[in-house]
Amino acid sequence: MLYNFADANELANTDTVFEGIDISSMTFGSSYYFMRNVKGVIKLSADLLSSDPQTGQYFTGHLGQEYYFLLGFDAAF
Repeated sequence: MLYNFADANELANTDTVFEGIDISSMTFGSSYYFMRNVKGVIKLSADLLSSDPQTGQYFTGHLGQEYYFLLGFDAAF
């Protein structure tokens, strides 16, 4: 389990890409080693911040919530 948090309030309303630094997300992950060099991976991530309305001239800030589910294999030879 992983929780990420970053707050850039000092950059609020600056109309720069740095307004998008704000993050609050929770990630759950698990892996299983089938062999010494083959691993199965499952990961689920959720964005806990709500979307910000667009302000200013440019598309900046936290524009949308992002969620993802990852299922895969990792192999090294």
